[in-house]
Amino acid sequence: MPGSFTNYGRNKVQDKVFGGTEFSPPSLYLAPFVTMADPNGPGAEPAGSQRASVPPSIWLSSTAQMTQNLDDIKLPRSGNRQGDIIGLGVFDSSVGGNCISYFPAEDGMLIETNDSLVVLAGGLVHRWQPGCYSNWLKNQILNHIYKGIPMPAFPVLDSVYFTSAPSDVAAGTVPNVGGFLAQPYANNASNFAASVGGLKENSTRIEFPVVTAAQGTTNWFGFMVGNQLLSYAELDSAKSMAINTQLIIEPGDIEFRLV
Repeated sequence: MPGSFTNYGRNKVQDKVFGGTEFSPPSLYLAPFVTMADPNGPGAEPAGSQRASVPPSIWLSSTAQMTQNLDDIKLPRSGNRQGDIIGLGVFDSSVGGNCISYFPAEDGMLIETNDSLVVLAGGLVHRWQPGCYSNWLKNQILNHIYKGIPMPAFPVLDSVYFTSAPSDVAAGTVPNVGGFLAQPYANNASNFAASVGGLKENSTRIEFPVVTAAQGTTNWFGFMVGNQLLSYAELDSAKSMAINTQLIIEPGDIEFRLV
């Protein structure tokens, strides 16, 4: 079953990475759904159902931008007929709480009275789609949520622009002439508006130095910490960084979306 973050999960992650809002690794519980979940929220849990604890040890450490359950997960025995289970959700509480991610079932699973739903090892797979975030950061996020390994804090980000395209694997090329300097950007709620629907934007202007020698053409912006790329975004249009030009990022110009 391929997993996806709900908007709640997306927003918590985005506000942690860009904004520095506290989000400790949650304790996780798995719940069955008889109606489909979507990014806006969980599906309906069958009456009388109970959630199963899914501790960090049950999840694969993410080194390739994905995690999955390493062992079978057995939900509590049903005290009544629950009907067709069409999906599962990962919550931060054994009762109530918030749905962080969800997994649609490939086939409906009929649960009668006294049945126990068993999710076989490898049945839940949460894999990142390409783009936006570096592979390093994607692994940090998955391990934070599923493995309970807190991701690093990033108090200050280095804003940069690239003259060759970055990727999930590596940063692009930053200019080494013309007075280019990475611009420190405090990672706080003042500089980043709260994430809405998994979309994160910058809230304040970022100004780079006026170019003193031709640097080439830039079409990419990124945030880094030292030599480590965190995220990147394509500019609306390529900009020639000729002498006396300047790249200015206005509020809302940079958008990152967690998928």
